[in-house]
Amino acid sequence: MYYFLDCNYWYDYRFVFDDTDNSVELVSVDSIKSLSIEQLKKKDLEDEFKKLSSAKLRILGFEPLFAYFIRKVLCIYELGIVTTLSLTYNMHGGCSVDIGVDLIGWFDKTQLSQEYYYLFTVSYKTVSIRIPYRMLLWILNLYAIHDFDGIMRSLNDFLGSNIYLIAGTSFNDVPVRFLEWL
Repeated sequence: MYYFLDCNYWYDYRFVFDDTDNSVELVSVDSIKSLSIEQLKKKDLEDEFKKLSSAKLRILGFEPLFAYFIRKVLCIYELGIVTTLSLTYNMHGGCSVDIGVDLIGWFDKTQLSQEYYYLFTVSYKTVSIRIPYRMLLWILNLYAIHDFDGIMRSLNDFLGSNIYLIAGTSFNDVPVRFLEWL
């Protein structure tokens, strides 16, 4: 069975959970209109947060970032420039998948598409996608089996070949090349 994991639409995209294999993907609403998808109950979402703890995540290699945040750097890849892919967990609630880049001269924040504004956070050194807790677990699963392409597909390639959708057309045809797991 398929479930929406978030209560909000990010324009035309939703996080969808498949309970047959515990996979989570960020998919366009148009591509799933024909499927029967239910909203996961708010209580179930809160239960997911309770199952995650910073202690468990530290065992998996998450390290303190600052204040209430811990992070695990997963890999290094090339996206026109060399960048890192990491997961961040906020102990007060919330997760994100991030790419770390030196944005000076690479990413013009004014080009950020308004269509994707609520999905992405852009700061000086990172571009982040806020993700549900089950997505964090799914990405950790893909990391464990070293499936870089699976991670990119689960994020609709927004941090890969589809980066131009948020960063502007100057990033069309930017090569994406995996370099190494960390």
